[in-house]
Amino acid sequence: AQLEREHALVSAVDGPDGPWHRCHPLLRELLATRLRHQMPGETQRLHRRAADWYVGAGRPGDALRHAALAEAWDLAAELAAAHWLPLLLDGEIASLRGVLEGYPPARIADDAELALAMAVTRFDAGEWEAGLPLLERAEALADQVPLEHAADFGVRLAVARLLHARMRGRFAEAE
Repeated sequence: AQLEREHALVSAVDGPDGPWHRCHPLLRELLATRLRHQMPGETQRLHRRAADWYVGAGRPGDALRHAALAEAWDLAAELAAAHWLPLLLDGEIASLRGVLEGYPPARIADDAELALAMAVTRFDAGEWEAGLPLLERAEALADQVPLEHAADFGVRLAVARLLHARMRGRFAEAE
C-alpha cells in the first residue's frame, strides 16, 4: 500500500479477499527480462508455481494462463476440462481460447475434453463452423473420457450442443 501511495510502479487491484497489488507492466517486463537473462530456465518453474498457487486460490483462468506459460500441458488440460463451463458463464472463456490455441494441436484432437473446450471457445467467438468439427470430435471420443469425468462430460457436452444450436438460431434443437 505504501509503494502505491509513493507511486512506486505498484497499483492496487480489487480481489475476492481484499486488495491485491500488481506491478506496473513496465516494471513487470523489466523484472521478467532480468530473470530470463540471469536465471535461464527458471521462468517455467515459476510459472508452474504460480499456476499451482492460482489453483489453490480458486482462480482457474489465471492458473490456466500460467500452466500454459510453464508448458505444464497436463495441468492445463485438466484445468481446461474442469473449468471451461464456469469460465464461459463468468465471461472469461476468451482466456481459455488463448491458452488452447497455444496447445499442441494433436493433443486437442486426441482428447475429448480438450476438443470440447476448444469447440466452446470457437462458439463463443461466433465461429460455429470452426467449432463444429471439434464438437463432433469430442462426441466421437466420449467413450475415452475417464470414468470419474464421464458424468460431468455428458453435462458439458449437452451445454455445448445447446450453445451451438442457439448460435445457429435452431431453438428447437436447443430444447
